[in-house]
Amino acid sequence: MLYLVVIVTEGIKCVLPERIITITEDDQFSKLYEIFTCEQFNNQSVEVYVRQNKVDKWVEVSDGLNGDLKIMEVLGYNHVKFSLIESLRNIEPPSFSDAFDIMMRNARQPKLPQLHTEHTRRDLLYNEIIELLQNKKAGWRG
Repeated sequence: MLYLVVIVTEGIKCVLPERIITITEDDQFSKLYEIFTCEQFNNQSVEVYVRQNKVDKWVEVSDGLNGDLKIMEVLGYNHVKFSLIESLRNIEPPSFSDAFDIMMRNARQPKLPQLHTEHTRRDLLYNEIIELLQNKKAGWRG
């Protein structure tokens, strides 16, 4: 008989909190998963991880749900984590631009000098010429 601490997660979110489950070592992880989840996540892909105690890191079971619980007894593991795999259609690409894209976009925009404070007619003419060039989307690349 095995006494296992079991948890179900999705990403970093805990879906079902830790509980202690009693099961025979002759079963597979799939049976433990069905007992623990009451068959509510059956149509999702699942990865299986095990560890000895709370301070150890999780080790993935290569056979997944098809693995035998016998390894829990043989290797001395007593914690099991079932990690639900998020579907790819829910994962969106990041909506922010990286620094290189921003630099390239700014490099393609036309550059013009700053407007002057209007103290004289010459400053007024200078600003009007700059505004005219801005309206025509003229300038230099830089």
